[in-house]
Amino acid sequence: MAETTDWLVHSLELCAERDDDINDAVYKHFFAACPAAVPLMGHSDEHMRGRMMAQVLELLMENQNYQSGDYLDWEVENHVNSYAVEASMYSAFLPAVKTAVQEALGSQWQSEHETTWNERLAKMDEAIQQFSEQQLEAP
Repeated sequence: MAETTDWLVHSLELCAERDDDINDAVYKHFFAACPAAVPLMGHSDEHMRGRMMAQVLELLMENQNYQSGDYLDWEVENHVNSYAVEASMYSAFLPAVKTAVQEALGSQWQSEHETTWNERLAKMDEAIQQFSEQQLEAP
């Protein structure tokens, strides 16, 4: 698998083949790691959470380096400005996605999955934190 995200996509494909809906597990792990998110998500229903997961999965699977001004910045800015999400909440949410996938796969989770997920989450977290810092510095 040559692309940066191939093993990440592979893990998600395995979940799909198993018909594993990871949404409930993602939010369980997210709320445990970030209790401040619970009141923000109180208005969300299963459909809204599913749409949010679809957007996050799209961002995870994109084979890019997350440059300033790209879709990730737009997503973070939209969530921060429209829903009072704190950029730091992504540092809890994204690992919750990984954990839910890893749990769903059990023995099918491979070291390549671990490495790829860790690299992708680190890149996303770095980009989100840079965006957050730029927003704080802006006049």
